[in-house]
Amino acid sequence: MLFRSVQPNAEICIQSIIHVSKEKDKNPPTYINNKIISKRNKLIKKMAEEENVIYLDLNPALTDSSGYLFSEASTDGVHLNQKYCLVWKDYLLEHTLN
Repeated sequence: MLFRSVQPNAEICIQSIIHVSKEKDKNPPTYINNKIISKRNKLIKKMAEEENVIYLDLNPALTDSSGYLFSEASTDGVHLNQKYCLVWKDYLLEHTLN
């Protein structure tokens, strides 16, 4: 990994892809739905383990008990609004700073 050669002591974190809302999941383009996102997140997590980097699963902080992005978190079911960008930021700060 190139980062390691430049910054050997850097702590590298990789974030999951955030799930979409229930409404978006029901009517997605063919490549945007939670089933595909979950498959990709499994691959990202596996790669993080192989590369010995930290994998941060954002979905517990940003989704409901069914795994959908909170409906109030986005106007389009994909992109976070300001309030939930702050939730995301807080999650990153909580899980990355020692």
